[in-house]
Amino acid sequence: MLSRTVTFSAVLIVLVGCAQERTTWTQAGQSQASASAGSSLTDDSAADVAHVVCEKDAVSVKDQVVRGRRDGVHLLVENPGGAWGVDLHHESWAYGTGEGFKLSDEATPDTSAMGPGTVTVACGPTAHSSYYDSGVPTATLTIVDPAGLYVPWELACGFGDQFRMTIAAGEEEDPVPVVRRVPGVMSTDDLKRPKYPDSPRYGPMEFIVFRDGQGLARFMGSYYDGEWHLLINACPGSGIHK
Repeated sequence: MLSRTVTFSAVLIVLVGCAQERTTWTQAGQSQASASAGSSLTDDSAADVAHVVCEKDAVSVKDQVVRGRRDGVHLLVENPGGAWGVDLHHESWAYGTGEGFKLSDEATPDTSAMGPGTVTVACGPTAHSSYYDSGVPTATLTIVDPAGLYVPWELACGFGDQFRMTIAAGEEEDPVPVVRRVPGVMSTDDLKRPKYPDSPRYGPMEFIVFRDGQGLARFMGSYYDGEWHLLINACPGSGIHK
């Protein structure tokens, strides 16, 4: 497994050659309601790193509550039980979806962009094991975001209306004014990067448009041939259109 695959309801992106072997299956994005609930858990005793141990027939989570950091949620997984890998399922994701990575005999560090909420942690015996398989040991972990660092990927309306458009721009032009040139994006709208501030990005064009505290549009895109090629999901009624 030498690539990481992320499926966000709107687009499939494949990143090849990651330093850490990791696969994310259909991570649909976390709802704002779930994020808000997790952010209210401001326990000062939350750990900076979630310490997980994959034992032979059990999963031990030494730090039940972990706080998100600027680059995401840090985990350290020991593997005395010889598990093949870890499967992580956030409570806001659809049944059967998860995020995981391969383990070795040494303690394996990892960083995830999962938002606040409860996560099921499973230690799978094979590459095809999952948290919902009978006999696979699991435990739970709670992610909190007391600093309010996390920005949800999912919009207030869910998937929204999806469309593509191109905008001519100079190669060195900042992507923020490009977003503001899309019809319906207001000068007072807030543009925020999804996930955590220092989470890995797929490129410079990755924004959530917030208006009155609600995520109303999601922008992704790439630049070539003198244009930004945008994939936009916008909530009906937001006025953001092609």
